[in-house]
Amino acid sequence: MKDILEKIYNEEENIFYSILEDLLITNKKKFIITVNPEIIMKSYKNIEIKEMLLNDNNILVPDGISIIKKAKQYNINIKERITGVDISSKALEICNKNKKSIYLFGSKKEVLDNIAKTDNAAMYINNELDTYYARYGRRNETYNDYGS
Repeated sequence: MKDILEKIYNEEENIFYSILEDLLITNKKKFIITVNPEIIMKSYKNIEIKEMLLNDNNILVPDGISIIKKAKQYNINIKERITGVDISSKALEICNKNKKSIYLFGSKKEVLDNIAKTDNAAMYINNELDTYYARYGRRNETYNDYGS
């Protein structure tokens, strides 16, 4: 577990958003993983998940206070949590401002529904908000499919 916790982003949220903006503006692709206890536990049983979490090309962010508390047990200082909904909302804001398209991938319908309800999603009507629900098989829908 310590090896995963050491890879989690540990600076302030606003600095992360600067990194995110740079990635989006320069079209650099990164897999941003919001780490919670569930995904760490799954990594014990699934080597592909563990490899994904330890891959230096991916960015891991702390999606929950329990991750921060567990890291402290290993003397790892993670400053604050950054939720997937907050990251997605900020990404929508950045993409809207820069006339970029975005593809959001979520494992639960509720997560993408929450993102679609944010102010930044509401402003994102000039571009398609492309999403995929892994569990529900819904694909290539626009923001308008979710209401306002």
